[in-house]
Amino acid sequence: MRASAVICFALFASALGAQQSHKVGNEFGRSAFLAVRAIQRDRSEQGSDRTREAIDTADADAATKEEIALVEHLRTLFLQHIVNNLRRSLAPAAEQKALNEKENNCFDPLAEALRARTSAVPAACDSI
Repeated sequence: MRASAVICFALFASALGAQQSHKVGNEFGRSAFLAVRAIQRDRSEQGSDRTREAIDTADADAATKEEIALVEHLRTLFLQHIVNNLRRSLAPAAEQKALNEKENNCFDPLAEALRARTSAVPAACDSI
């Protein structure tokens, strides 16, 4: 009886996890992945046009409500990243390193989720 309770709990937990992360289309997954990498590499204090174009491409490829929500999250991350770029330009090396690590803890798992074609946004992306 105890084993069946464990199995039921595992099935319930897996169903909950499936509700939180949705599959994204191949075209959107690719363009959103490229947008994440463009944001991560953008070192300008105003945000580069190339990064904006990458996000706009992901926006154009978004077809589901999950994909549209993810694009809005990318736009927010981009704005936060621009602020961090400004902070980096004024901060001592130790603070710059901390900002880089905080962002990478968001961007790297997010890129991997998109590579796997899921809409899961890591908790580390809540505030970079």
